[in-house]
Amino acid sequence: MVKLREDMFTKFDREQAFGLQADQLRSGRLFQNAGWFKDDGQFIGYGDLCIRDLVNIARDLDWGEKFYVLFESDWRWGQDYKNFDAAIVSGKCIARITRGQILLSGRSYEHNGKEEKSYPCISPQDITERYGDVEVVTEAS
Repeated sequence: MVKLREDMFTKFDREQAFGLQADQLRSGRLFQNAGWFKDDGQFIGYGDLCIRDLVNIARDLDWGEKFYVLFESDWRWGQDYKNFDAAIVSGKCIARITRGQILLSGRSYEHNGKEEKSYPCISPQDITERYGDVEVVTEAS
């Protein structure tokens, strides 16, 4: 199991916990240039995340830990993300991952002038069926 710590994914070296690395690029990404945070608001890293990444985090995260995912526009562009607190992170998150569960917030964003869901290309039920040991839910669930 992995315990989260501040800036744990900011070193540009080899792959680290959960199979993630700093500023990673993923084909089939679900979230692009997402910010990764602990539940107390501490920044732990950033990069693209695909469904497999979310599942790996949910499988390996230490009990009681929460891994928050934020849109790039909510953490990077003109934001003082090093000073975020728990309320900011939980209020802006598009996904919250705990041991065995991925919660997708369903927050919307604008893309090419249209409002889009934060997880447009996945079905939580399909992921739960595919990765049986990880439950995927949405805020509406």
